[in-house]
Amino acid sequence: MSLEESGYTGQKAAIAYNVTPDAIERLVARDFFIKHVTRQRRVIHVDRFFYLWEILHEIEARYVIATDTRDLIFQTNPSAWLEKYLPPFRLNVGSECIAHKDQAFNDEGMLATFGPEVCAWMKEKLVYNAGSFAGEASAIRDLSLNIYLLCHQNAYCNPDQFALNLLINLSPWKEITRFSSMADGWACQGAIVANPPEMETFRPLLKEPEPILGSDGLVYPAENKSPFCIVHQYDRDPAWKAAIMRKYASQCVAGASPGA
Repeated sequence: MSLEESGYTGQKAAIAYNVTPDAIERLVARDFFIKHVTRQRRVIHVDRFFYLWEILHEIEARYVIATDTRDLIFQTNPSAWLEKYLPPFRLNVGSECIAHKDQAFNDEGMLATFGPEVCAWMKEKLVYNAGSFAGEASAIRDLSLNIYLLCHQNAYCNPDQFALNLLINLSPWKEITRFSSMADGWACQGAIVANPPEMETFRPLLKEPEPILGSDGLVYPAENKSPFCIVHQYDRDPAWKAAIMRKYASQCVAGASPGA
């Protein structure tokens, strides 16, 4: 819904895992390509990278915007942003504005996923989000398979973001990746900055000024008159969630999120 309102006119695809027939019908009616996934004992937040790799062998695309759905909206056209800001890079990732060492989830997760040596090497590096990245289709396709191969037999429960962050700090990925700050306007990652209890702890550790919710119901980078292209994890802040749900209330099917 928010993607369509952003002005985006390209192809749309969804990985249909544990999705009701009614929801699939509504997606098909809105011209989504559906990748059907048999419901099994899967770790879908890891396996999605394998299915994305498969999708990108089935459809042709120039750019790919790979995102979560439930807690993410588009405020502006992501293709237009990539056209303007991606070159000369081939991948784009969005910062969470905090170093791995400064948040236990990321520091401990990196340790559990890849061990103490890799964790120590990653401590000072910024965290980039695995739920809102983009880039040239061939680069996204190959990165996705690499993430999956690093994760699918890993014993840690949430290794995907740690795999992404490790890979983009290694060659050849680091040379082709645009490391977008929040000030760049690609994506607001709200796990901390849209989470009031977390902000009480982490505000002094943020590497950028916190974003703001405007009177128009849009979320903006600090001191920037252009809204974010993407707002992710908006539901951590009750005020943000209320403003965004009001914006799309007339179009949401009961129980659906604006990003669906």
